[in-house]
Amino acid sequence: WFLGGIKKGQKLTNDLGGEVLDINCRAIKSKQGGKVFEGLVQTDGVSISIFKKCKAKKKTNNTTDQTSNIKTHDTASIVKTKMPKTKKGRSKGEFEFEYIESIDQDKLCVMEGNCVLIDPGRGDLLFCMHEYSSIGNPWLFRFTRNHKAKLTRSTKFRKILEAAKKMYPDNTIIEAEQRLAKVSYTTVAPDEFKKFIEVQAEVWPLLNKFYSCTQTNSTTNKKLLHQQLRLAAYLNSQRADHTLANLIREQFGLDPVLVLGNWSAAMCKYHEPIRGVGMRSMLRKHGFKVYLLDEFRTSTFCPGCCEDRVVHPEELVPNPRLYPKENRREYVTCHGLLMCQNKKCVEYVANNMKPANHLGKEPAARF
Repeated sequence: WFLGGIKKGQKLTNDLGGEVLDINCRAIKSKQGGKVFEGLVQTDGVSISIFKKCKAKKKTNNTTDQTSNIKTHDTASIVKTKMPKTKKGRSKGEFEFEYIESIDQDKLCVMEGNCVLIDPGRGDLLFCMHEYSSIGNPWLFRFTRNHKAKLTRSTKFRKILEAAKKMYPDNTIIEAEQRLAKVSYTTVAPDEFKKFIEVQAEVWPLLNKFYSCTQTNSTTNKKLLHQQLRLAAYLNSQRADHTLANLIREQFGLDPVLVLGNWSAAMCKYHEPIRGVGMRSMLRKHGFKVYLLDEFRTSTFCPGCCEDRVVHPEELVPNPRLYPKENRREYVTCHGLLMCQNKKCVEYVANNMKPANHLGKEPAARF
């Protein structure tokens, strides 16, 4: 929100903002870098963020006098080209990754024996396989969702929040959140949005008190519970990324070349979304060479005979799910096992272990 009564370029004084903020506060005062506070702040009920603007520098005409004498065909050499910006302010070059199919043969020869093929997914967040992996000598690495949950301690934090909600009498916090979830805040219908405002006004005092004033159970040093959990969740996620990078280096060497599949999916019920661009950027930030692999129709391509004849077989396997035991089928179809229709080939291949043939290597696994 913006402090009222302040015009653009007007200096903030105690008369204008003193009733809301302490103008003489160290965080609000102007610094040597030229950043000035003009009255824009943002708060989530727990913390507050202060926005400052840089002073506009005066433009000089010295550059125009120097460039006016340059010929027209030389002006292109002095123009600085900038990368196009996305909606979030990031340059597109930050998200651009080169495809392994477009690399020259000379570079492929240099990378031979050092490539790690990675298939991102939901259960296995990363299924990594070295290009020389085989059935006799498997060279694999799996980073599962459960492993990430242990590193980030998300299950423990969720249980702490649930216990804090149950401490309120008659489960008032849970009922208030359920009431608020029944109305939509994204609707454009006036009547439905009016209902949302009414429900939010009723439950806001209770929820605001719970999320902004709940403290930890420590007897000596009490702190805000939700603020501590958010900070711990962020730090744990950063540690999990460092741990993943170290595990990859321990398994495949200090400088492996990572080839990731370019397929990703959005949010699915009871599953977190597949981490695509964020995972690639994180791996590249940790010093890995990251390339993409086009996964179009890879599930129908046989690495044995190199023909597009692979189908899902009607193979039944014991149900790996233990719970719930009621109404549970003993045998289910194995969707991860594929079969080639070519009569000369007729082999079974694991779906997540086939991308090696795109690099001209031997088949990754055969059953």
